[in-house]
Amino acid sequence: MVVLFSVLVFGNTPAIGDDRFSEMDYAGVNLALVETHVQPRYSQLARTTDGFEDAVNSFCSSPTAEAFNLMGTRFHHAMDAWMGVQHINFGPIELFMRNHRLYFWPQARGKVSDAVHELVSASNEGELNSERISQSNVAIQGFLAAELLLYRDFALIESPVGCSLLRAIAVNMQDMAGNIVEDWRGGNVAFAKATEQPGPENMFFEFHRDVTVALFRSFYNSLQLVAELKLKPVVADSLESVKPHVAESRLSGRSLVNVIVNLKALQALYIGEGAAGLGDLVRTADPELDQLMRKAFRLTIENAESINKPLEEAAVDGTLRPKTEKLLLQAKALRQIVRSKMAPALGVAVGFNSFDGD
Repeated sequence: MVVLFSVLVFGNTPAIGDDRFSEMDYAGVNLALVETHVQPRYSQLARTTDGFEDAVNSFCSSPTAEAFNLMGTRFHHAMDAWMGVQHINFGPIELFMRNHRLYFWPQARGKVSDAVHELVSASNEGELNSERISQSNVAIQGFLAAELLLYRDFALIESPVGCSLLRAIAVNMQDMAGNIVEDWRGGNVAFAKATEQPGPENMFFEFHRDVTVALFRSFYNSLQLVAELKLKPVVADSLESVKPHVAESRLSGRSLVNVIVNLKALQALYIGEGAAGLGDLVRTADPELDQLMRKAFRLTIENAESINKPLEEAAVDGTLRPKTEKLLLQAKALRQIVRSKMAPALGVAVGFNSFDGD
């Protein structure tokens, strides 16, 4: 069934490669991806959250229409950066629950508004600072609360207490992003060094292959996230089953943008960014599979970019719905190719996660 599914969507599916790799083969790809893909993307997140914090400060100091628009622009820049590194779900992002505090989705869906309004009504301007926010409900510590205040409950930030909340959220995001970068580069964790020098004394990785497995599982799990949580509930099996209210980033109109940025980030993890990527290992094991993967990403991204509407709108649009259905099919097919073909070619196991089921 997997083979037939992949052939229908992307073309011929090659046989599984049986080649395995030396520790140095894994090490070369790991080093390239950490230096050219992972760390630069976290640095971009740090820069853009810093820019968002600056824009929030400017607006709260002088609340003009121009300053408000700048906040929105900087918010989108930061969201682009987050979606571009969301797939790296191991390392410093896991420390202190930073992943959930920055972006507690979809778990906090429907809970953000209540938490924000409760905090605003129970606080005064001087009480709302980044230290308090960092110890509050994870639903109001990052992007979700900022989006709510900018794109739905913006009347709140016309008051001093509302602006203080947004400022505290922006500083909290900036702090977390900066600390993630520091923990990769050095600090108390020096996680980049941990990926470069696995061994018996390394508390994270014993072998170079273990680092590759972490990168691969981030790759696979993110494909699962896109297919099962970002696309499937919204597109659904039929027009009558569409659930526009569960679309990601619906308030800021980013539901499809997020998917496109996610897919491009995964494509970059596979191809590499001016250096080796996971695809270099796949190409050694099975050149035909590598070509299929590259083709699958190209066609999927091309289709997504051709939709030109938020996902929840396109899913009920008579002209665009077929493209959304195709996008869901492509995302599922990509996931199945990775699980059934790419994992064996790399000599790694996918493992079980909560998205598995179909």
